[in-house]
Amino acid sequence: MLESAVEVVDAEAQGIFLYLYTPDVNALYAELETAGLNPGGLHNPPYMPAGEFRLSDPDGYVLLIGQPSGL
Repeated sequence: MLESAVEVVDAEAQGIFLYLYTPDVNALYAELETAGLNPGGLHNPPYMPAGEFRLSDPDGYVLLIGQPSGL
């Protein structure tokens, strides 16, 4: 569940880490790019060989989105 904050959010002091999985990281990346959301570069680190990228939400929190093997 997501809800809007009542007070100003300090993204620099974020105490959470959000990692999201997708079944098709390339398609989602392209969709977000087309929508003008400026996802970070698509990378293929050893722990996420199918790919991952970063996206900042409107409050400045960083979301990492990846496609794990077998998904």
